[in-house]
Amino acid sequence: MGGHETIISAYVVTDFENAKQEILVATKLGSIKRTPIELLETKLFSKSYRLIKLSNDDEIVSADLVTSKTKSVAMLTSSGYSVRYDISEIPSLGQNAKGVKSTVVKDDTIVAGIALDSEDVVVITNRSNIKRVSQKDIPLMTRPKRGVRLFPYNKRANESAIALYQVKANDVIEILNEDDEITLQKVKELKVLELESVCADLDMEDIALTNMQRGAVIKLGDIPPKSSSDGDDEKIISKPTEEKNVEVESEDTIELQVDVDDIL
Repeated sequence: MGGHETIISAYVVTDFENAKQEILVATKLGSIKRTPIELLETKLFSKSYRLIKLSNDDEIVSADLVTSKTKSVAMLTSSGYSVRYDISEIPSLGQNAKGVKSTVVKDDTIVAGIALDSEDVVVITNRSNIKRVSQKDIPLMTRPKRGVRLFPYNKRANESAIALYQVKANDVIEILNEDDEITLQKVKELKVLELESVCADLDMEDIALTNMQRGAVIKLGDIPPKSSSDGDDEKIISKPTEEKNVEVESEDTIELQVDVDDIL
């Protein structure tokens, strides 16, 4: 792996032949797709290989697991906008495909695209704030849309989102600061808040990295929901062909403009 690369996610695969689950890949500039794990088998272990076709200024921001329990996908932008799509809207494509447009970004960038079933989500910001939200408060729309803000806009704080996790009550989130100090945040200690509510303070500075303590072993024979985008030219084959990016402009946005100073 080159010095310019960083690890986004890691999964344990015991048998690629029956690994039907998929990796949901989202990029900073708004592309998204899912790729069957069984297509990722390789005999080359000395170097990394392509998972998605990227433009020169793009990069992968998240790689989540799609299972038979996955119902929808949630997108999050750095400005805090989030939207959900039914998992069937995300095409299942090979490694050489670019994917499709996930959301309306304009001057924004994507922080994460995660697979959801029926759990809550937690968003973390660069101002060391954290918030637990019911996924039902994130609108389910047709792709691509912008969605709603998960936390109130604060024009003075220059606050932006840096992480999004699907969580269960017993989960623990690891948060590392610039001084290599780790904070363990128990999800059960976080109340589920409304979109209009301000985030909770983590009482730490300069977050460098966040991680969810959860196992990542691929379950064999587990088949994800079928993609409704699978046409004859998009079906998965052993040697995938390049898929053109869908350029659809849409900007359905539910704006949440709340001045934090007015609340405090």
